[in-house]
Amino acid sequence: MKLFLFLLLSALVFSIGNSENQPQRRSLKDEVSEAVGVERLPIADLLAHSRQERQAMCNNQTDCIPSSLSGEPIPTDLVDCDSGFCVCRQCFELDGDRCRELAPCQTYSRSTRRCDDARRDQLVALLLSIFLSEVGAANFYIARNDLAGGQLAIFLMSFVVIIVATCPCCFMCCCKDESGERTVVAFTAYIIAIVVGVVIALICSLMILAWWIADLVIFIQNSRLDGQNCMLRSFSES
Repeated sequence: MKLFLFLLLSALVFSIGNSENQPQRRSLKDEVSEAVGVERLPIADLLAHSRQERQAMCNNQTDCIPSSLSGEPIPTDLVDCDSGFCVCRQCFELDGDRCRELAPCQTYSRSTRRCDDARRDQLVALLLSIFLSEVGAANFYIARNDLAGGQLAIFLMSFVVIIVATCPCCFMCCCKDESGERTVVAFTAYIIAIVVGVVIALICSLMILAWWIADLVIFIQNSRLDGQNCMLRSFSES
């Protein structure tokens, strides 16, 4: 009992000592004042100071137009100066305190004054992946020729191996000696070639299946960039 009371008292003293050593909490106003570099100004002054900072970023639409398109009349539904902040929509994104083009993925057309979207469609890539993944159609579509070439090479390898290994002509020609009689050695070699070919074809088929599943997941999640390092146009944007 004494030990229990001693431990309880020690814990109480320790907690009281920690509470005395903790710094006093500052008000939200003090923290905001310190963040903007103002010493305890009234709320009205803080709001005025914030407005001045925003207005220093942009005062009109031209302050937000990219340098590459300076002087171009870009519609305000694409680039605008809203309450001191640059607002960048389709075809543009914020870069510091100005907008910049998303080229080559999306490029502003000076003739039509609209955004030309050069991205590939996620839905098309997904459908090609579902039905023609073994020949790399989806990756060819998004200009990822490195991946598409690998898929096509694996498919052709499995196809050629099966055709060659099971070719009836090989059985008729290779399994006979000079007199035209079938030999055991030649026949055994041919059977071994068939087994090896089937194993290679099976391995290639498993690789194609694994690649097909991986591509399905990737295109559903829209997590693969195309050949120009652009994101695909998602379902919601199509």
